Amino acid sequence: MIIQIRYKKPLELHQDLAKLVQDNHLDMDYTKNIVKLTKDNSNIIEKLIEDNYIPFSQMIYKHYCNQNGGAFPNTDKNAWKAVLIMIDFENSTQVRRFYKADFDNIIDYIVNPSNNFTTRLSKGDISLVDDINKQSTRNIKSLSSKICKYMAEYMGFKDKYFINDYYIRSMLPYYLDYYKVDWKVDWKNKYPNKKYPDLTIMNHRESLNYEELFLLLDALLNEVNKTQTTPLTKSELDHIIWYCYKFYDK
Repeated sequence: MIIQIRYKKPLELHQDLAKLVQDNHLDMDYTKNIVKLTKDNSNIIEKLIEDNYIPFSQMIYKHYCNQNGGAFPNTDKNAWKAVLIMIDFENSTQVRRFYKADFDNIIDYIVNPSNNFTTRLSKGDISLVDDINKQSTRNIKSLSSKICKYMAEYMGFKDKYFINDYYIRSMLPYYLDYYKVDWKVDWKNKYPNKKYPDLTIMNHRESLNYEELFLLLDALLNEVNKTQTTPLTKSELDHIIWYCYKFYDK
């Protein structure tokens, strides 16, 4: 079953997504093959994630906190390495496996007091994600965003970051279209001299830096929450899109 929308590539209904929706009674618009961004759907997805994924990185984080009087040892490279190796592994970003020197550069950046990693993380500094990405000779934008997202959660700073994930980026034009998000107003205000990206083109989506992606996802979240009695969080929005559309081929 293929649904044609105004974007160039039609959104297909993957058989695994269809089964997920049916088995768990998710609210889905079959005319667009869009799983709706609702609190009810979020509650279902969060329970599925809890049942199917063990948060080993959080366990390691808590272990080091327990060994250090309740606080994470921010200057301990081994502690950071242990937690980030597991975040890298759990999210299949595989930076340490293939780019060990770059992975080590990230740790050096984080433990360097002059970079104020924890302070910036606590404030939800969006530029921090791109600054971590710059520590690599390659584009490791997925891991960079997930380091910030999960460490902010573990350190008690709560819901500060979206993830920069392939499936989030791929589904972004469909969701912006479905919820009729007027994101170009926000873009023009933020980047008055920068041309709008054509989000239907993969290269345009892939070339977005984190700040730009954040603007688009935040515009989507704000539009969604206009109709929600209990607002969705950044993490809940990420989880619905990623968990439902991770079956699709890259």
